[in-house]
Amino acid sequence: MGNKPRTLLVASREWVSTARLALALTALGCEVGLVAPARHPAVLAGLALRVFRYHELIAERCLADAIRSFAPDALLACDEHALAAALALAGRDETVSALMRRSFGGEDAVLAASSRLAMAQAAEAAHVSVPRTVAVKNAASVEHAAEELGLPLVLKADESFGGQGVRIVKTLEQARTAWRRLHGTPTVLRAVKRGFVNREWNLMRARRAGMGREVCAQQYVGEPTGELTAAAVAANGALVACTIFAVEHVQNSLAASSVVRVVENAEAVAMLRAMVERLHLSGFVGGDFLPDAQGRLQMLEMNFRATQLVHLPLGAGHDLCAAYVREVLGLAVEDRPAATMLDRIAVFPQEMLRDASSEALQSERAFHDVPWESPALLHVLSKRYKLRL
Repeated sequence: MGNKPRTLLVASREWVSTARLALALTALGCEVGLVAPARHPAVLAGLALRVFRYHELIAERCLADAIRSFAPDALLACDEHALAAALALAGRDETVSALMRRSFGGEDAVLAASSRLAMAQAAEAAHVSVPRTVAVKNAASVEHAAEELGLPLVLKADESFGGQGVRIVKTLEQARTAWRRLHGTPTVLRAVKRGFVNREWNLMRARRAGMGREVCAQQYVGEPTGELTAAAVAANGALVACTIFAVEHVQNSLAASSVVRVVENAEAVAMLRAMVERLHLSGFVGGDFLPDAQGRLQMLEMNFRATQLVHLPLGAGHDLCAAYVREVLGLAVEDRPAATMLDRIAVFPQEMLRDASSEALQSERAFHDVPWESPALLHVLSKRYKLRL
């Protein structure tokens, strides 16, 4: 690699976290390319060296053109749909396949990232505690899953995030209805509405493909009390940096965290390390954890992408972007000074959107992670979300 490694960020969603990641990688000496929708905050704020248009309906073509033009040293998928597009393209293009092996991992990593059931099976093979998980391939198997795992039950669809593909059901009838909704090919009306109103064309893509998503059933652990989330960096099957957060608030049910607290939890770190080693992962990874009724920590999810706080330097050993640039891209950089010495963090703009007068935003014992370093990004976000700072 040259003095300035090239990293291509791929985003199907207009998440603020991708813009923060672009800022951090640029500050650490990377040349950042971005494949993203036209209205992405990072595009509007001009945070990437090169910008390529992303559209869900032709995602793989967009990605192939960007890789050919930008010639990245590494690729970072910033959400599950972007990752699915990259993996699908890698399956047909040897150049992209080689890029993904360097950036992400091999066949075992691809399988686990493509299937929630395969991820659970990999966790069991790595002796990581996960809720019991079974495939639900048809309507008839919903009843079998309920009998085997009990009610309430959690149904999860592949290639979903932010709670969109997760349903907690309390009755067999709810389970049948949820399975049909998660698995079935979406109606034209629903797909068009999601595209034009939410600017999310994944349902239209699924309809065009003519097949539903794979769904699995997971044993219900309990109410999300004591929830932990992890953000980490892996390099060639080794966990090189990891930060654990306790979740205090989420923006809304089953959505992104809005207030977190930095904590130590050796068990969660060990679980993530075991998964990284088992799947020989590289790049940013994450995980969600919850204690069961007996107090035993369970890994509910694994994220095969950068999660929302990876940009934030939290002191030596906890600067995930610096660890990524150093260990994955091979550029000698030091960990940045900690952005705050406080352990409680209000995530921007999630906490302002959840409750603009919340205690965390008013308290001197919490750090509000506003991107003051980029007036252009702050202007875009303030205008989009009608924020007063």
